[in-house]
Amino acid sequence: MVIRRSNGSSIINKDVLYVPGMKCNLLSVGQLIETGFSVTMKNEVLELFDASNKLVLRSPLSKNRTFKTLISSTEVQCLQIMVENKHSWL
Repeated sequence: MVIRRSNGSSIINKDVLYVPGMKCNLLSVGQLIETGFSVTMKNEVLELFDASNKLVLRSPLSKNRTFKTLISSTEVQCLQIMVENKHSWL
């Protein structure tokens, strides 16, 4: 997944799961931390930083205790396909 920042630069997050039909996307904080990002949550705000400690996103806590954000992504491309059933192409 490529996330485009407001200043035009991009962040790449690898090994994301695409779920067809989902109305919203979920970001795994644990996966982001494993790939070099860091997260702070204080004063009802989540901030995500890249490995260079540059702010990637800031999101306020919503009423249902989730952090909702709009992420601007670049043109969607499938970079890898994983098939669970060998005969799914039939």
